[in-house]
Amino acid sequence: MTETAAIPPENAALSIGNLVDGSAAVPAKRPRRPDPTPSAAPDSASDEGPEVDPEELKERARAIALRKLASASRTRVELQQALAKAEIPPEIEREVLDRFTEVGLIDDPSYANAFAAGRARAGWGKRVIRMRLRDKGIDPELAEVALTEITEDDERVQATRLVERRWPRLVRQDAHVRNRRLYAMLARRGFSSDVISAAIAEVAEREVA
Repeated sequence: MTETAAIPPENAALSIGNLVDGSAAVPAKRPRRPDPTPSAAPDSASDEGPEVDPEELKERARAIALRKLASASRTRVELQQALAKAEIPPEIEREVLDRFTEVGLIDDPSYANAFAAGRARAGWGKRVIRMRLRDKGIDPELAEVALTEITEDDERVQATRLVERRWPRLVRQDAHVRNRRLYAMLARRGFSSDVISAAIAEVAEREVA
């Protein structure tokens, strides 16, 4: 008796398929196994920079502020801007500037008084001086206190000197044109209309007489 070879289980479906439609069945593809090697997770710790010692930051902040003060007096806001530009943390910035204020290295009231007096002597009126103090971060109340030291008589004296200096260049101009140009010059320097009118009238009276 001849032995019939057994059909392996995986070929059983193929044999049945041949019998049904007379064609060779195509075995299904096995799913692809996932890559057993996991992707490396990003190391978040490596993205962070090294921690900086707070004492080192304070020393750096002090050095920056002292360099600024070595060249000229500064307001607190001006030093604050310099430290912010150097990326000094706000809490370190406040601590250093508070200490500088305690020892007198920062003195906004004295700065405002000296600045206002100096600009007044240089021929600038209160309006422009007030604007400059605001730009430097001086508190408006401190600015007004400093400006009270400049009297209207002080302004009139400075305005009159400026008119006297400019008068020779305008002496041949029509009076209306001359006064208009003198007025514009003094207004740009921050003098009030009363001070300007008084200064022009005083010089005109002397020069025309």
